Amino acid sequence: MRWDQDVLNPGTSYCNFMALAQPDSTEPSDEHPFLYSQILGVFHVNVIYNGPGMTDYNPRRYDFLWVRWYDLENSVLHKSKTTKLKASHRLNHLVFPSLDEEDSVGFLDPADVLRGCHIIPAFAQKKCFSDSKEELSKCAHEDRDWNVYYIFWQV
Repeated sequence: MRWDQDVLNPGTSYCNFMALAQPDSTEPSDEHPFLYSQILGVFHVNVIYNGPGMTDYNPRRYDFLWVRWYDLENSVLHKSKTTKLKASHRLNHLVFPSLDEEDSVGFLDPADVLRGCHIIPAFAQKKCFSDSKEELSKCAHEDRDWNVYYIFWQV
């Protein structure tokens, strides 16, 4: 059974989602098909467009998400000694890029969200910051970050 919609909330553990990596492409690709992100905030603005093709001065509501992107480490394929995974199953690593890197955070149309997903911290890899004084941003909740996360997907 599937839900018609997912509930995503930046203040809870239900803040991760996936989106298509190339939503406009119709050709199959060998690259990972999804992007993963964490919602930092949900916003809207009322916009009055006054450029070419303007029809009126009525404000239009525009919803958007403020997100923090995960980076995928493609080189990792785990096969446990006790559990044999099929070749079509991959357990990939995700990491957060540093907040001072370009495009580590961004904005996204909620319509581009494919579905919510559960991203699992690699607890053995420990947290990024043992002391919360080292963090760059309280908005991004870096004090909660782990060094590595797992995401499971099937080809």
